[in-house]
Amino acid sequence: MTSLTTRLAQLGFAEADYHLAGKLVAQSVFVDRLQREMILFMSLSVLLVTGLLWFTFRTWWGVVLPLVVVLGAILWGLGLMSACGVSIDLMTALLPVIMFTVGMSDTIHFITRYVTELGYGATKNNALRTTIRESGFGSGLSALTTSIGFFTLMTSSIRPIHNFGLFTGISVLLAFVLTFTLLPALLLLLRKPQLRVPREHGHDWDGVLGHLFRWVLVRRRLVLSLGGLIIAGSIASAMQVRINSALLDDLSEGDPVRQDFGFFEQNFAGVRPFELDLKPANGGTIYDLAVLRQIERVETYLRQDYGLNFVASPVTIVKSVRKALNGGDVAEYRLPESEAELRRIVAKVKLFRKKPEFRSLVQPDASEGRLTGRMSDIGSIRADAANAKLRTFLAQNIDSGILQTRLTGSANLIDKNNENLTRDMIVGMSIDIVMVTLIVLALFRSLRMTAVVLVPNLVPIIVVAGVMGLAGVNMKVSTSIIFTIAFGIAVDDTIHFISKLKLTLLKEPNLFRAVRRTYLMAGKAVIVTSTILVGAFLP
Repeated sequence: MTSLTTRLAQLGFAEADYHLAGKLVAQSVFVDRLQREMILFMSLSVLLVTGLLWFTFRTWWGVVLPLVVVLGAILWGLGLMSACGVSIDLMTALLPVIMFTVGMSDTIHFITRYVTELGYGATKNNALRTTIRESGFGSGLSALTTSIGFFTLMTSSIRPIHNFGLFTGISVLLAFVLTFTLLPALLLLLRKPQLRVPREHGHDWDGVLGHLFRWVLVRRRLVLSLGGLIIAGSIASAMQVRINSALLDDLSEGDPVRQDFGFFEQNFAGVRPFELDLKPANGGTIYDLAVLRQIERVETYLRQDYGLNFVASPVTIVKSVRKALNGGDVAEYRLPESEAELRRIVAKVKLFRKKPEFRSLVQPDASEGRLTGRMSDIGSIRADAANAKLRTFLAQNIDSGILQTRLTGSANLIDKNNENLTRDMIVGMSIDIVMVTLIVLALFRSLRMTAVVLVPNLVPIIVVAGVMGLAGVNMKVSTSIIFTIAFGIAVDDTIHFISKLKLTLLKEPNLFRAVRRTYLMAGKAVIVTSTILVGAFLP
């Protein structure tokens, strides 16, 4: 792309004088922009997360140590990718950004618990010992469930998504390992932090969380009613979401590349490619008259009913040569009527059979051919309907004993990938939910507690689907992957909470007091990690 635009500039063409479109243009633009935007987004995420960490801990080590741990996990994960011979693509390029936000969770829970223990008057060693003992269990479970959320992406048949799920899941586990090895070692080397107001009976957040806990209890009917209404509305709205994708969905309306593609949509045949493999049956050749007439019948349907604005096939070659042999008369642009005339035309065609323009439509030995075309970018829903009608037409009107056809091409592959990805996401979500259910059952041996844990993690997914329905956002590759990742991330706070509750119940048999104490102890870390996740994903 760069060499082409440079050459055009050397020839005196300004950018306004030409338009570029096509698969190579789109791929080049996406890769270039991905590189720039990853640097931009990563920089913005680092700035936002650094600011939030400073606001939370108000110490230099409260900012630096989490960054050291997370960046270490990212480098470790990228190094593992390199060792396995996996290159960075459109999906794996997201690993640093995702890990920078997701991997921060365990470090924040660790440091928050450590500072809390220091605030209650514990020594540095005792605070670290308590933090490792009480946070290790919850962080281990959350790292396991979050990594499972990414590992379920390995069920996808799309290799970039498979690799992204594998190495991001491994990186999450690496972040957990570094949090409970490197982080406490660094904290041991540092002096005990001087807290502004050491307390024996409480902490700054206790009052805020205590008021919030009482408010939820007093207004629990209101909370449940509003939650029920939101869920019902989200489900109704989510029913409007459709699996649909266009070639340039991910570019904004005012994007220059999208406008270039729009120029070809409006003024020429369109930008959506169409490919049909043609194979003569029973040992025939593409240049058999019966085969050519079958292909011509397909061409007619594609132009009149399917929506192709441009078609080229072996029939195009034969018609063009016949026209040339008859003085260029437009009326002679048609198939020959006899085998004898066809043999004369084919004899001329064979002289050029190895030319690129001929090879692009017919194999040199005439054993197989290709019908190619262009149409408007109608989206995958309309394309699926058109393809279904095409298959019906081929089955009813084309003699398979003469010609066999197969729909192929990049557009067809993209449509199938969207269908497969949606199916894979459903499978992945199901595996994730089952794994979380088994973990909760193993912890509490209670179906009621399992429902309590799953509901708050499924609600955000339902709400996101509802918002997509309201906004008219279609399900496609770039949006469907959100659900599996979101569930894996959302379950993190719940796992931390229930694991802390499990430990608290060992010391406090009264369920109400145990829940309140867990609320106070885990609340700050949950709020901080959620805030940082939102801030990091906002760019």
